Amino acid sequence: MRVRVLAAVIVGLSVIAPGIASASTTPPAGGVTLDEAGRLVPTECAGDNAASAPDGVAEDRVDVAALAIDFRPLADIGFAATELDPTYVYATYMEGLNADGGVCGRTIDVQQVVYDVLQGQAGQACVEATEDRANLLVNTASYDQILCITNAGVPANAATDVTAAELEESNGLLFARSPLIDDQYQATVQYALESGALDGTVGVWYGNIFPGLGDAVEGVVLPALDEAGIDYVSYRTDAAGPSDPEGNAVLTAAATDFVSQQVDTVLMFVGPTNVTGMQNELHAQGLDPRYISAPVSGNTSNEIFADRFGTRAFTDGQQYITYSVGPSELDSSDPVAASCHALWTELTGETVAENTFDYQLITSVCVQVDELAAALSIAGGDLTRETIVAALDQIPAHSAPGLLGELAWTASERSGPALFSVQTYDSDTNTVETDPEFFEVE
Repeated sequence: MRVRVLAAVIVGLSVIAPGIASASTTPPAGGVTLDEAGRLVPTECAGDNAASAPDGVAEDRVDVAALAIDFRPLADIGFAATELDPTYVYATYMEGLNADGGVCGRTIDVQQVVYDVLQGQAGQACVEATEDRANLLVNTASYDQILCITNAGVPANAATDVTAAELEESNGLLFARSPLIDDQYQATVQYALESGALDGTVGVWYGNIFPGLGDAVEGVVLPALDEAGIDYVSYRTDAAGPSDPEGNAVLTAAATDFVSQQVDTVLMFVGPTNVTGMQNELHAQGLDPRYISAPVSGNTSNEIFADRFGTRAFTDGQQYITYSVGPSELDSSDPVAASCHALWTELTGETVAENTFDYQLITSVCVQVDELAAALSIAGGDLTRETIVAALDQIPAHSAPGLLGELAWTASERSGPALFSVQTYDSDTNTVETDPEFFEVE
């Protein structure tokens, strides 16, 4: 197995420096173009507006839903990385769009759906977004039952992690912003093997509050380790973190076994609080191995968790496979981020500090609103769920703050760019540094 390393990302005829967004030279599709910052610019609309009530479309309005986890209950157990509600951010940008006349003579009404993942409210949230109101599309963040949306016949633009099986089962209605979980996990194993991290005894700590992610480890990671002849011991947890009694019991048992076998490296495919829970438990038992984590383990918030959970003193040098730059690396040198932040300040009067999780959140959501506006303009007057799906497929390749590569959806490719790098954690500064060399899964 060989890692093919890329020193820069080639997009069309342009070169994007690592972590920096740039206007693409990819020819525009559907008349949509990119502005100087690299943001999508809608095309002129065609056709007379027609209503389609079952699709959430009126002649002068279109209904969409924004769905996200409620971070407040997660904050109570130390999990949340922000107090900012992604659905509020989405609705705020949409209000700005409406103030400029909307798109194609239609304003966009956003139904904000926030649910408590710890109380198992995902199903209820799905009903709100797909049955209680007819919506053209659902924009989601960290939603764990994505197929519930698409099974209801509603397209979804998902910022959550999606498996290849889910994408296949979505009947062409799912658009994933990040690389498929399968690719994320394969990239993690690939790097770990190539870097020599798995030459000794290996502990695999995996699972998530979203069970499909644990299943993907068993379908991708463990077979790859077996094929490579790696000596490893694995434990799975599907709990929310050390504060959960059942999850803490599994964590303690796994850590004790890892210590008894003196594992040299721990591969982690779990949520951020489970990462820090394992690190604290191993340290308490006298073991500080090398840590390599998959993107889902929290590469966008590991600095926050290291500081909050007190792991800084003994996790210096831990590595995260990543498809995005860390929040402490994203600033106004990214032209898309700078443009989106300027708009946020114009709409709210707020200035969000650069190099923070919230800066990454508002600038990423801004592009999601741009995508819908561009697709609405392509669909024009004949707006239905079918035409919005076809329109999203026609949006040209574009950058999103944080992503290493460009989003370039097509009818046959509906996931984010499978381009990866490695982040290394520096405990002295409590920041990560993303390696400027990128690699792809082979």
